[in-house]
Amino acid sequence: MTPASTELLDSPAVADSAACPRENAVPNPHAQTALPKEPRTPPTPWDWRDPAFPGETDSATANNARRARAVWRVLHPDEWKAELRSLSHYDPEYPYDEDHEYFPYWTTDPDYGKSNVRNLIYNMEGFVSPDLEIHNSLIDQIRETLYTPAGKDGHHRVKGTPDYHFPEELGREWMAITGARKAKPLVKPDLVVFPEGRDNRSLKESRVIRTDPEHPVPEMVIEVVSPTSVVRDYEEKAFLYERLGIREYLIVDPGEPPTENHSGYDFQIVLHRMQDDGTYARVPGVGPEANRTVRSEVLGVLLRLTQADSEGKLIFQWYDADLDIWRDHIGDGLRESAAQGEARGEARGEARGEAKGRLGIVLDLLEPVLPNKAAYDELQEVWASSGLPENVAEMIPAVLANPGQWRELLGLASKDGNETKPSL
Repeated sequence: MTPASTELLDSPAVADSAACPRENAVPNPHAQTALPKEPRTPPTPWDWRDPAFPGETDSATANNARRARAVWRVLHPDEWKAELRSLSHYDPEYPYDEDHEYFPYWTTDPDYGKSNVRNLIYNMEGFVSPDLEIHNSLIDQIRETLYTPAGKDGHHRVKGTPDYHFPEELGREWMAITGARKAKPLVKPDLVVFPEGRDNRSLKESRVIRTDPEHPVPEMVIEVVSPTSVVRDYEEKAFLYERLGIREYLIVDPGEPPTENHSGYDFQIVLHRMQDDGTYARVPGVGPEANRTVRSEVLGVLLRLTQADSEGKLIFQWYDADLDIWRDHIGDGLRESAAQGEARGEARGEARGEAKGRLGIVLDLLEPVLPNKAAYDELQEVWASSGLPENVAEMIPAVLANPGQWRELLGLASKDGNETKPSL
């Protein structure tokens, strides 16, 4: 820890702010009108009163400055509340947390879900940074994919990032407390799945769930883990959702790539299910990759997290026993596009135009996961001559899920000249 960081909490700036809060207190950050770029170039040298972005100071100083700001808010609640009330999205009912930052267009509070307020995180080094793109894209992907196995009312059953309110007593048990040690009776799950057979459209509009008879207990809660939420998602929320009576709690963990300072870990999914005694038990995985495949009783299907391409992009899927394939919203969209293209060609009665048009559509769909242009050109040449395989609509999602086996899955000749069979 540097001398600057060890002296930060006892620095004159902090001491002066306690003695004269309005003149030397944390400047009102809400004067900003836009989200700073990362790394940003501050108009004045950085000091402890501003949340630190990468490149503005060292990690130890950034962490100490964060604690200093939290201490100031606890010691000067009236001044801090005045700053909060100046926000256009201020909510007098919300339990604002002294440990977090609240700006006009962003916050570090993961449970603060206001319209047009972006959620940022404190990363492992203590700097404010955008949440990992993979976290948000996975949430969107899972929601879109689960609409289908959730049934005809899937769009009303599956709901993203609601405000889930519960009694303060449970908040204290869960240790959901603010920097001033006040109970925080609210959590914001990434996704919830409601029971079948009831109209949840009003809840979908309000994005609020409460523990009362008018608001059903979700059957499933899904959390996507980020590097800074591992303990919160694996341990603390498991306790909370167990106490709330959630039937299944699914943890989708995209893992963490290795860095110079961290060994990283691989991706997995973990499912907890409510037992007869009212406690959670971890559900054993299924198949050769048991840490990435589980069976949900709520949805009645197998669920898995797998790699979609050679670059390690993750995709969330469910197993359709009727079609005997793994499905996701991307593959469903591709199959629908291919079917629509074929239907349009048939309607026009242009056999050659149809074949040529379908070939172009299929190649465009496969191009992002093919290893290079030579592979694209090879497919184009082979299929232009022999025609598309009859089951090409089933081949496409298989290749997207396993791009390293594209040649085998598409039934092309292997490098040794032998013809391979598609394996779907």
